[in-house]
Amino acid sequence: MGNNIENLPEKWKIYSLQELIDNNIILGHLDGNHGSLYPRKEEFIDKGVPYISANCIEGDSISFEKAKYLSFERAKQFKKGVAKNRDVLFAHNATVGPVALLDIEEDFIILGTSLTYYRCNEEFLKPEYLKHYLNSQIFENQYLEVMGQATRNQVPITKQRTFFHIVPPLPEQQRIVGKLNGLFENIDQAIGLLKENIAHTEALMGSVLDEIFSNGNIKLKEVCIIGPKKSEVREMEDDLEVSFLPMKDLNEHNINFNSMESKKISEVYKGYTYFADGDIILAKVTPCFENGKAGLAKSLLNGIGFGSSEYHILRPKESVLPEWIYFAVLTEQFRVTGKENMTGTGGLKRVPRPFLEEWKIPVPEISIQRKKTKRIVQTQERTKQLKSSIEIKLNQLKALKSSLLDQAFKGEL
Repeated sequence: MGNNIENLPEKWKIYSLQELIDNNIILGHLDGNHGSLYPRKEEFIDKGVPYISANCIEGDSISFEKAKYLSFERAKQFKKGVAKNRDVLFAHNATVGPVALLDIEEDFIILGTSLTYYRCNEEFLKPEYLKHYLNSQIFENQYLEVMGQATRNQVPITKQRTFFHIVPPLPEQQRIVGKLNGLFENIDQAIGLLKENIAHTEALMGSVLDEIFSNGNIKLKEVCIIGPKKSEVREMEDDLEVSFLPMKDLNEHNINFNSMESKKISEVYKGYTYFADGDIILAKVTPCFENGKAGLAKSLLNGIGFGSSEYHILRPKESVLPEWIYFAVLTEQFRVTGKENMTGTGGLKRVPRPFLEEWKIPVPEISIQRKKTKRIVQTQERTKQLKSSIEIKLNQLKALKSSLLDQAFKGEL
């Protein structure tokens, strides 16, 4: 058997999932083909029995703020996917985990189709131990191997039955849990501090932008052409190659982007947004707008580009630098206010053109714009370096946790 677990300590055993089930370990989930019992959108209410999905698991606990709710009468109709206190929840989707031990006061909750629960016979297997085991590299390797054979981006219950589980005697399970919990407490504290440092680092960039672009008195429409007309390139040859920029290639908080695609102008003239070298491209649809998707067009093929219909294009006039406009639309105040002024419904909300036209920014002399833009770029570079350094330390701590789990389930901890 792989994963270097041939020489386990005495009395440690390797069980197939079926053998766990034979020891009264229950494995269950809500079948996505559960017919009329599967909850419909209109059935969710403000409060009731929680219905949770994989995105409700944060760290190793449940965020009920992200849960949906069903009436008690509706929830009682479910025969599958009914999880109870001390069940171990595991997301069986495109990634390994996350995993959480359920700690609830409610009688039960309903799981979405991306979640599986393990209900332990605690005279044989402690859920605290199983939670750590499902987070281990030993389990992850099995999961990824089966994932490669799956037809969808998740591992179904039938495939999970091929997994093996390492189960030591109960006293050893409790010892391992105590050891890991103590070690992880210190590691998690360090991870938390590093994440706080990342937040502070990102706030530094935001504070510089807000300082420079607050108290504006010039409307964007006075210093930019908003939405240049594609008729500018109407007379170009139909087979002229131009750059093509889908939304996925526009970066967040990065002025540069690589336009990897090209198309003939005849293929994109209708239905796509036109821009040219020197234009600012700004995503107008949620959540791309809030996430800071924007960039400065440079070195386009034949100086011309087309892209998503969900772009606003700002063409700076002579009185402003393109970089000045780019950073002006990256400020938190601009993005927060823009979100508040979005029109549309649901996931199709967009920042309307009139909002852009009326938004006010400061417009000092070009020499001052250059000086302040240089300061912003220097701050941005310093921020990236700090974040990179912190993320290296974060990855080292996460690797340490993985190493400790690996040791624990080989009997070496």
